[in-house]
Amino acid sequence: MLDVMEIDIDRPEKIVYVVGLGPGEPFYMTQQAANTLESVDAICGYKVYLDLIRDEFPCEEYYATGMTQELDRCRWALEKARTGKRVALVCSGDAGVYGMASPLLELAPDYPDVAVEIVPGLTAALSGGAVLGAPLAHDFCVISLSDRLTPWEVIEKRLACAAMGDFCVALYNPSSKGRPDYLAKAVCILLENGKKCRYRLRHRAQHRPGGSDRPNPDPCPAERHCGGYVYHRVHRQRRHKAAGRQNGHPTGVPQMKAVVFSGTTEGRVFSRQLAALGAEVLVSVATPLGAEEQGKADGITVHCGRLTPEEMAALLQGAALCVDATHPYAVDATKNIRAACAVVGVEYHRLLREESPLPAESMVFATAAHAAAFLAGCSGNVLLATGAKELAAFAALSPERLFPRVLPTREGIAACEAAGIPHKNIIAMQGPFSYALNCALIEQFSIRYLVTKDGGAVGGFAEKAQAAQDTGAQLIVVRRPAENGQTAAQILARCKEVLV
Repeated sequence: MLDVMEIDIDRPEKIVYVVGLGPGEPFYMTQQAANTLESVDAICGYKVYLDLIRDEFPCEEYYATGMTQELDRCRWALEKARTGKRVALVCSGDAGVYGMASPLLELAPDYPDVAVEIVPGLTAALSGGAVLGAPLAHDFCVISLSDRLTPWEVIEKRLACAAMGDFCVALYNPSSKGRPDYLAKAVCILLENGKKCRYRLRHRAQHRPGGSDRPNPDPCPAERHCGGYVYHRVHRQRRHKAAGRQNGHPTGVPQMKAVVFSGTTEGRVFSRQLAALGAEVLVSVATPLGAEEQGKADGITVHCGRLTPEEMAALLQGAALCVDATHPYAVDATKNIRAACAVVGVEYHRLLREESPLPAESMVFATAAHAAAFLAGCSGNVLLATGAKELAAFAALSPERLFPRVLPTREGIAACEAAGIPHKNIIAMQGPFSYALNCALIEQFSIRYLVTKDGGAVGGFAEKAQAAQDTGAQLIVVRRPAENGQTAAQILARCKEVLV
């Protein structure tokens, strides 16, 4: 193979080569890059990269700086080239893809006697696609989530446009200590604009130029790549038909791990059905009351506590699928769960609760705030059966006329106290609530309006609606958010496919 330094005879004496080292091991480095590094007098770059290539490419002088000092490295390289030294400025991947080519070329006009040559490298988006067996063979785009130089609003617009255009999207600079939630935000934007997740398991890989000259024998080659997150398909775990069972699970075979975000009646029922199939089920609930109601069962582990999107992603590691059995009105929770599944690459299923038929005389509002606006122009006591989280929407109403029904927890009572609700008005009870009990509460507190959500049959909606009708109270329903999902039977059928 011809040496690149031998074929370019018209090259000026004063020159800086900006060299992309590629996405990992030395065999990913191009021959042109290797030839360039062997021929220069000085090499400068980020300290981590120089430490990794120093032994293989010795030269007269090395100059290293830390992160955020890119311009210092560029100026040093240009100044050194001015003295007649042949200089290489190195970076990972391709120098032109979020690499050092851009800042170097921006400064180059100040050094008219120094030429700049870009030595391309293999960028992580291309190598990642190759690892997946899904090369970027058609239209695709690369988007950086770093807002150091680009406003986040601009990044949001680019993500939305990429999703609407159905581009294959490679995300660079997905997160950092200062922006740990940016990847989850990006996934939410992509999902909201029509993008679908196609992979099940995420391997986060460290990108380290240099190292061994032999291929990494790791079973998952994605571990050798970065530039964001690389996804790898999960092989379905198979059960032996003759396998025995221990503690409700087949013995001698790997179990399918499933995560169920619950806290609802249908979630509790579903998790037990799934465990009965032989799955390893992790149920996540937000409150101790939810854990108490979930109870103990073979094959089920309960995690209690509210989770950030990043914590959800950590909980989902190693899972084959996730079932979102949260409340129909828990919009933010569902959004975060979907995003976490997309980040980790876990198959997502939404367990739907059947909607209730609404009585003809009921009043329906899009949000609790709209219902509160209507009630502001009316008189009479209000029974709020919408939960403690919705109390803030009714802040404009006199607390004296509000009778919130909340769970008997510290959080529920505290929310009522924060809203200024008199203690005599607080109904701290745990359902289910019978028709008779609803009638008794309406009559006891002279309720004129009953505000509720469509919690379906398991939420006791029919009992509340009938009680309001028979006592003469006006039924006000906060409309359920529109969503797509599946029945328990449909999701269980899918789980059986994964287990087989």
